[in-house]
Amino acid sequence: MREELTLSGWKFTFLTGEEQANSQKERPLPESHIILPIPAKAVQVSLTLDMFMKPEWQGKRLFLMSKGSNVTFSVSVNQMAAGYCGGISTSHVELTDAISFEGANQITLLASLPSDQSYFTVEQLGWLVCENCAVLPFGISYYTTIDENGKHILHVFTEIENDGSITSRFRLVHTLYDDQGKKRHAAGGMLTISPFSMYLDEREMALKESDAWRPENPKLYRLVTELQVKDTILETHETWVGLHQITTDTKQGVLLDGTPCPLKGLSESPIRLTRPTPDALLVQEAKH
Repeated sequence: MREELTLSGWKFTFLTGEEQANSQKERPLPESHIILPIPAKAVQVSLTLDMFMKPEWQGKRLFLMSKGSNVTFSVSVNQMAAGYCGGISTSHVELTDAISFEGANQITLLASLPSDQSYFTVEQLGWLVCENCAVLPFGISYYTTIDENGKHILHVFTEIENDGSITSRFRLVHTLYDDQGKKRHAAGGMLTISPFSMYLDEREMALKESDAWRPENPKLYRLVTELQVKDTILETHETWVGLHQITTDTKQGVLLDGTPCPLKGLSESPIRLTRPTPDALLVQEAKH
């Protein structure tokens, strides 16, 4: 049994590297999708949160969860170092042994700011609460190719971590649905993962009939991934995918499924992987 909870109420401070008194005043953060311009001379950002644990969480495993950040945080609980989290993909740090259920807990995240970035961003900070969980939430990535017959092949990568102390067997199942909810394809198989290890699984889904994504017709499919033990679903992940292959040619430029597709605009990494960049910030970045 798992429960995910987005944490709100964070306060942040940009630190200049000089005396802390010269840093900016603590301010509250929005609940999610945080994008903040970095002030001049700022070298670190500090996030703090005071919270009481739910009584029903006692005896369960507690993980602090971070997603979509352009920094790596060092994490401390009640002024005691607890680990690290951060980065664009979802990451977790276990705080089970550091948390107190007898009073408020002060959670502090501290990160050095990248010198080549003018903004600080994090998409989500939250709790993952697990009961008897051995497998941490997995990460999903995918890309599309086209075979010699012009059919789309969806390549799905699943990263799974067995955080338990015994070797475990799981069933991984991918199911692809169209925008009408009709099942179009399925793939999967049994996995055996050693204790305290990471496993990367790759599956191919060759689609006999499919509609390619096009700017004028942005057709999307819903990819549902489940991790199962016998008849119990441990974890479920859903994402929308578009079927297309992007290639480049020195003469024709960018090709979308073999057809020239001129591109105009400005792309920023890593923030574009988490949410669209505000127009004002894009203009500011383009001027530098």
